[in-house]
Amino acid sequence: MEDSVILQLDYESEQALKRQNQKLETFFRIIAELGLALQQGRISSNLSPIKSRMAFLLV
Repeated sequence: MEDSVILQLDYESEQALKRQNQKLETFFRIIAELGLALQQGRISSNLSPIKSRMAFLLV
């Protein structure tokens, strides 16, 4: 593993960076959108088996 530095930002610092640099705003937005899309996919995949089992019970 390579040496690395982990940066932790509080909300105010993140907002200040976004105001100073448009590329950082875009980066944080894309990360948030990808996270939401992955979460939605996980929720959908977890609900699919439940729907099929419920349909089977109703028949």
